[in-house]
Amino acid sequence: MFKTLTFFILVAILSFAQGTSFQSVPVMTPQSFVVHINKDSEGITRQLTSTPNIWQFFYFCDNQKYKGKCGFWVDEKNNKIAGANNNVKRSGEEVTISESVVEDAGIYAKFPQNPDWNQAYLERLEVLVQGPPRPPY
Repeated sequence: MFKTLTFFILVAILSFAQGTSFQSVPVMTPQSFVVHINKDSEGITRQLTSTPNIWQFFYFCDNQKYKGKCGFWVDEKNNKIAGANNNVKRSGEEVTISESVVEDAGIYAKFPQNPDWNQAYLERLEVLVQGPPRPPY
């Protein structure tokens, strides 16, 4: 009986873990990818694979609140990030990041994120960026 109960608990945990993951999108350089936002979003945020504990922000310039720090990626202290891919264009409820580079790989989300942590987690987008394939030998 203990083995059966353990098995069902393990299946339940694995089912829950698989059911709560966010969407992943594979991209090859220099392709574009899209992040979905709300009409009231003030920007997007990302956590790059190369710097997993640091969030970066891209504020839209249509909001005076972010004047002087919009239109480019900034860190948590609003310092401009040198060398970041700033090819970001908002169109309605979509943000297109074009000319992707391998360094753009990471987790993307709208800003501000949903106050419900579970919903915010599910709305995130994992972008997997790969370089072009090598030519045959």
